[in-house]
Amino acid sequence: MCRVARCLLLVSALLATATATPAQGNATLTPGASLDGEINDRWPRISWTFDGLQGQVIELQLEVTDGNLDPVLLLLDSEGQVLAASDDSQGGLVPFIAPLSLPVSGRYTVVVMRLGQALGSTSGSFRLDLQQIGVSSNAGSVLRYGDQVINRISQETPVVAYRFHARRGDVVQLHLRRASGDLDPWLQLQDSAGRELASNDDALDGPAPRDSRISDFLIETDGEYRILASRYGQEAGTSSGNFVLSLNEALFSGLGTTAATAIPIRPGISGRGSLDDEQHQRFYQFAGQAGERVRIRMARATGGLDPLLLLSDGQGRELVRDDDGGGGKNALIEDFRLPADGLYTITATRYELAEGQTSGPYRLELMLPDLVLQDLPGGTQLVTWGRAVEANLDNETPARLYAFQGGAEDVVTITMDRSSGNLDAVLNLLDEERELLTSDDDTGPGRNARIGDYTLPADGIYLVEATRYSGDEGATDTAGGFTLNLSRRISP
Repeated sequence: MCRVARCLLLVSALLATATATPAQGNATLTPGASLDGEINDRWPRISWTFDGLQGQVIELQLEVTDGNLDPVLLLLDSEGQVLAASDDSQGGLVPFIAPLSLPVSGRYTVVVMRLGQALGSTSGSFRLDLQQIGVSSNAGSVLRYGDQVINRISQETPVVAYRFHARRGDVVQLHLRRASGDLDPWLQLQDSAGRELASNDDALDGPAPRDSRISDFLIETDGEYRILASRYGQEAGTSSGNFVLSLNEALFSGLGTTAATAIPIRPGISGRGSLDDEQHQRFYQFAGQAGERVRIRMARATGGLDPLLLLSDGQGRELVRDDDGGGGKNALIEDFRLPADGLYTITATRYELAEGQTSGPYRLELMLPDLVLQDLPGGTQLVTWGRAVEANLDNETPARLYAFQGGAEDVVTITMDRSSGNLDAVLNLLDEERELLTSDDDTGPGRNARIGDYTLPADGIYLVEATRYSGDEGATDTAGGFTLNLSRRISP
């Protein structure tokens, strides 16, 4: 095809991008990943989106893997405007969008289509690559952990500002070092309102004592933060030169890694985590009132973890701990009464703490029995895993109700075995809203009931109704003793 004709077709494709044949998929594209696709008469155009940050430098490359596809590659901004376009008209080269700095933070769209779109005739398979090359050093760029930028402080530009997004619990490390000139670096961290959180002039250690460093700063609130890179005296200073600014996240960064950034946990909602030599403990926090009973259980999911539980008050004073009270090597703090209103911290750790050698995933469960029972029918009894409950049924008490805490994807087995009399056992499993989930009459041996390998749909409180057969036929007045057992396979 002649060069003029190709240009006309390409221009036509660009003008028609927003209104032409609908794009297939419109799925999410992740920087650093490759995607495979196919262009044909049914799908002459495919698009993906990704979230980009101001100053993020990306490149796009397309490779035709099969067929005679004549592809066009487009990058659109959030308004649908074309930022860059490429086809294979230059000496048979594959479409390639060279490293490009994103102008603003927002959602971008990558479009792959054939020349002429619906009017085109080529088809074939392709592979698309989106790579993050780095970040622009221009002021206002949004940095990510691990980014490093180079810029210059001068009389004309005494302060250069950057931004980054952080979450509560992140532990941030900033380093500003001189790369040339007589620059005396100065560094400041601000919140989104411009309030100073930390600053540093001279690190006073290492081979460059005048470099600036903000180490292990704990982020208290989700949001956007600002970094100011400058010199001693800022606007009034006299030094100048190139600098290198790096933004990193500490190894122990993240929610739950310190008591100050404990993970909020609510009764009935499971906490999931994993412990190893690098992270041998995690912290959780809940609000309690004086006199309330609490029940906290930490059970290993898989592996060899030997759980240990600690409960502390708002001042960090340890109130109670347990190692193996939950059966096996699981930990259980049961019916502990809180001494005062306030926030309490649960430490989920392992036997011998930092010196311990066990590791693996775990499940943490918090229950406030009095609070749970006040919303349930009178006479409901709390039960726990692996502990048999014995009771009886008769005409005066034809059913008994039990409550337990479970987690999403846990696989539970509940058995009700007759221990005396002529009881014809029946089991009903209900959710917190008392909607029936499943039931069983005679799956167990004899007239015993068994609900086996049932997968719980969500975290929360569940009810077990232990009753007897009461159909129109058969002995509706059966009575006798029974043993109730609950077991489960925990989902990590």
